[in-house]
Amino acid sequence: MEEISHLASRLRQVGSGDDVDQALYVLNKQRLRLTGSPTEQDRKDVAQQLAGWRRSYLRR
Repeated sequence: MEEISHLASRLRQVGSGDDVDQALYVLNKQRLRLTGSPTEQDRKDVAQQLAGWRRSYLRR
């Protein structure tokens, strides 16, 4: 979850607007997947989603 917070912080430094709002929404969905007692598969899925997220929102 610390990684998600770090990514959100980096995104806020890069820009603002609807794209940023959408990107933060996606991050929050992934954060929710890790609450409670996530399975190993949940953690792997979130890691894959975050890798795609980075490519989409931080490498422009």
